[in-house]
Amino acid sequence: MKITPKNVKKMQLCLVVLAMCMSYYGMALAPTTYDCDCAGNLLQNASFESTASWQKGESTSFSVDNAYNVCGNKNGLISGSGFVYQKVQVSAGSKVNFSIYGGTHDTRYDHIIFLTFLDSGGTKIESSQNKEVHMDYDVGSQRALRKYAIEATAPAGTKYVKVLMYSSGNYFKMDAACLTATAAEPAECTSCAGNLLGNDGSFESGNTSGWYTDGKSFSASKTYAVCGQYGAVFQGPGSFWKRIPMSDLAGRTVSLSIWGAKHQNSGQKFFLIFQDADQKTIGTQKKVDITRVFDVQPTGLDKYDLQAVAPAGAKFIVIGGESTGDYIKVDAACVTISPSVVCNNCYNNLLGDGGGFEAGNTNGWTVTSGSFSASTTYAVCGNYGAAYGGSGSFYKDIPVNSMEGRTVSLKAWGAYHNSKGQKFFVTFLNASKSAIGQPVTVAIDKVYDDSPKGLNEYNLSAVAPSGAEYIRVGGTTTGDYIKVDALCLTITEPLECTSCTGNLVTDNPGFEGNNTTGWTSTGGTFAANSSYAACGSYSGVLSGAGTFTKLVHVPGASGNGFELKVWAAYDIARNQKISLGFLNSSKGSLSEEVRVSVDKAYAAAPVGLKLYTLRGNAPAGTEYISIKGSSDGDLLIIDAICLTQSGPPLPVTLVRFDAMPENSEVQLNWATTSESQSNFFEIQRSVDGKDWMALGERSAQGTSTAMVNYDFTDPKPISGKSLYRLKMVDMDGTFAYSRLVSVSLNREMQYAVYPNPTSDHVTVEAQERISKVELINTGGRIVYSARPTVSNQVDLRSLPQDTYLMRITTSAGEVVIKRIRVVH
Repeated sequence: MKITPKNVKKMQLCLVVLAMCMSYYGMALAPTTYDCDCAGNLLQNASFESTASWQKGESTSFSVDNAYNVCGNKNGLISGSGFVYQKVQVSAGSKVNFSIYGGTHDTRYDHIIFLTFLDSGGTKIESSQNKEVHMDYDVGSQRALRKYAIEATAPAGTKYVKVLMYSSGNYFKMDAACLTATAAEPAECTSCAGNLLGNDGSFESGNTSGWYTDGKSFSASKTYAVCGQYGAVFQGPGSFWKRIPMSDLAGRTVSLSIWGAKHQNSGQKFFLIFQDADQKTIGTQKKVDITRVFDVQPTGLDKYDLQAVAPAGAKFIVIGGESTGDYIKVDAACVTISPSVVCNNCYNNLLGDGGGFEAGNTNGWTVTSGSFSASTTYAVCGNYGAAYGGSGSFYKDIPVNSMEGRTVSLKAWGAYHNSKGQKFFVTFLNASKSAIGQPVTVAIDKVYDDSPKGLNEYNLSAVAPSGAEYIRVGGTTTGDYIKVDALCLTITEPLECTSCTGNLVTDNPGFEGNNTTGWTSTGGTFAANSSYAACGSYSGVLSGAGTFTKLVHVPGASGNGFELKVWAAYDIARNQKISLGFLNSSKGSLSEEVRVSVDKAYAAAPVGLKLYTLRGNAPAGTEYISIKGSSDGDLLIIDAICLTQSGPPLPVTLVRFDAMPENSEVQLNWATTSESQSNFFEIQRSVDGKDWMALGERSAQGTSTAMVNYDFTDPKPISGKSLYRLKMVDMDGTFAYSRLVSVSLNREMQYAVYPNPTSDHVTVEAQERISKVELINTGGRIVYSARPTVSNQVDLRSLPQDTYLMRITTSAGEVVIKRIRVVH
């Protein structure tokens, strides 16, 4: 065609018309492929060529047409109210990106895009990483959609991510959905404290030195690294393994975490086993299937965990992998071992390492005559025990503040060669180190060489009398030896230290770490001090004119009530004050602080600190609570800080809410006396009072003026301390939270002894096979020792009426102590 001004105008007109057509049909920026140019898309049918792979809500009208397609030939369409979604698997820590094109004809209706993370049971994980975006694009006369994007990081516990499009009415037109996930690089190479494998666990030397294999090959590879530069690849069939020699292994818990994947299923497994001195496998073999396929998006390895208790006679830990064929990709193997059972059961030991002699000496102990020295021969746990020889005693004096009325408990392992009246003892001393009250003793009755060779455990307790300033603990004999190890001396906290349930100040509210971590100060000096403690061993002390402050994050606290309890005093009055404040997200003050003047002199009778209580309601926009102390000079002393919150007026009248451990579960019970339009209760759990996980729901009564009882079982509670609360939801969606209740769950709760008290038999329930049950009387003597019957029953009819300690030993070597009462 000849180029003339007339022809140029015709060409320009055609281009304008073509551009208008492309804009009208939404194709200007439209990818043309069915995967919508989304590399690594985790979604199926992302271009809505049909309704396949998309789940829809009940009564949701979901279809496809071609009026608004962005890629492929079709687009999705929700007509009226409803929702559609897909759920795919991702790993915790992954960076997740989701985008979708959307539009509607009427923005007066809600059209929302949700990105939600779920745990392995499909339950929503409460996290700020759950995101939503309002789709508010009115297509008008244009046949085009707008792109919306969400980015988030999968929180801990994530197994799935769900993308959901919701419409409250009119239309939600959608196309070109794109979901990708980039697995986070874990810190497994650096976060494994005490890894018995050392550098061999992450193959960073660039080889598999120290590992054995009977397969085709096992070599380091940069392709499969989880962290660092190297991982490793094993080609089956066969296995690869590493053998770790360990002394004092029996009864200790060994944990293995290891990252792995495969290409094709060939029975790939990781294993954890134990071997005796002859390298023969003993005990139960622990194995876990490797289910992760390396090439499935996002490509990479998953983490697997195994744990086992080493049986008697174990001398080697053996870890590795096996396959009947194909490959195993592996990296970041971490093997850790717990301290010996008896060493690991003592928390807040006042004797510290001196109770286990692991320094290889008896420094800090006093001997009246004879000798007292560390020895590897008599170790119950670790590498050292100790031996006293002579006629006299060995002891240690422990200073403790505010001791009166508190219970002191001693657990010690001991034995002798020849009986010479050997005893362990606890006695109390005043400030001049003169004995007050009567010593409490327990006789040592174990001959070291008698089978089973070794030491026995002894327990005693005593209540500190008035004037007690020191605890003296030790052993005494008229001759021969006392073999001793694993002394554990503990003391109960006074009331003010233990009566704070749901404390929002979770980082050292009593300064027991000998620090003021989490506090800021201006002017003066704010530091931990051992001279003025209300409970425990430390308090916080402001010296000089100034202030100290702690901020506590309380998102969503608007309208809630807060109560601050703090023990405080001064040395000389200098306008000392404690205050409670409410701050917004920028940490600006929202209202006048609640203040109280400290009017207690530390030296004034009764000597010590005074309890002060401050209360206030959080105004709208509250994000932080400030706890502040101020002084114009001299000293301001604080301790035992307790900050709790209560919700706004509840949708129900809650008269009871408690949580109790039962065997290896936690039972929650609550009751209401009135309900008005109540919908349901959501049961939530937290370990720190900040991040909460929904465990389940219970339907509410609705409207009631009678007493209604509810219950819920947490089948898989967390070991250690957990907090529980109820989210009480009305029919209109408004809600409030209950008060917090706490439960401490430890290993012993996986064992049950019932009935207790008993007059004849008891049944012992345990998750491991029981090899022996022993009963120890109040004098510390073993009065019963036997293996339970097939039904795990123990016949106690021959024992006199008394309270006994029941020592349960499992086939894996684990030891648990229970208290039982025999009545006739």
